[in-house]
Amino acid sequence: MIIDLFNAGVISHLFSLDYTIKTTDFVVNELISVDESSLKGFDVVITSSEEILDLIEIRNNYPRLSITDISVYYHANKRGWVIITGDGALRKFASDKGILVHGTLWILDEFVKAGCLLPDEAADALNTILNSGGRLPLEECEKIIKKWLG
Repeated sequence: MIIDLFNAGVISHLFSLDYTIKTTDFVVNELISVDESSLKGFDVVITSSEEILDLIEIRNNYPRLSITDISVYYHANKRGWVIITGDGALRKFASDKGILVHGTLWILDEFVKAGCLLPDEAADALNTILNSGGRLPLEECEKIIKKWLG
């Protein structure tokens, strides 16, 4: 989701929303090569060495998830946070565990509702995400674009 928003040039709008945007040190380490300046608004949660052992235990039971995804799940579960992700495996796993999960389409719609993006700008951003290799459900993309553009 972060890479999708970065590719569409709308990552900065995350910090215009009335949410506290948090991520984990594992996510930051993955994204540092993308554009370090785009990470400035995130509140980064550092995983302790004891917590890393918990992550490894979860990983051993759910090998389809990356350690980065597990870090997101772990901290969200521990702190009662909502997860925003574009990763299907993390989305399903977290939802199955009772965590509220939203995706890229939801965050783009939040940008429109908050006035961060005009509807046509959100549609352009979504098309850019899709053209950059973003894996989003095409039927849902078409529905939300129709909603935005009337």
